[in-house]
Amino acid sequence: MYNYQNSNVFCNNSDSLFSPRFSNYIYSLTTENFAYLLDFKDKTFPEEKLSIENFDINSDQFPFITREDIYQHNNHLFISYYYKKRYFVDYDMDKKEVVFNGEFINDLVPEFRFFPKFQIENYWIDNVESYILAEYFPQIKDSFEQTKLLKETDNPVLFIYKIKP
Repeated sequence: MYNYQNSNVFCNNSDSLFSPRFSNYIYSLTTENFAYLLDFKDKTFPEEKLSIENFDINSDQFPFITREDIYQHNNHLFISYYYKKRYFVDYDMDKKEVVFNGEFINDLVPEFRFFPKFQIENYWIDNVESYILAEYFPQIKDSFEQTKLLKETDNPVLFIYKIKP
């Protein structure tokens, strides 16, 4: 059984990037070539040989790593990926090396799936549907006066993070 997880496929910055959800390639829209190949060794999803439709990607038995979100900030490419739980990679595009690969241990909210959707100056902005926040993250919903009265039918909630210099 196939389960679809949300993820962004476009990333806009100086070089707009695109990556289909179940692909190991990240393409550059400005050069129209693939810019990066994700290599998770023996856990890399063999996209040419298998149909994702045959798997439950949320299952603990799913044997491959799947990319979730991509985000570019200056010379850094951030990628979240899933293998039994969520991990992050910070890739320095100038040095062509991985700066960080693993779990965040200082998340603002434990088990919260923050990942920026876009950037304005020194701010990362994420949005979460109100019903998701109410159902899955009641600790956040009940922490702020502005969200205590949140209804499932309200507009999405924006999370704004200031980037440290």
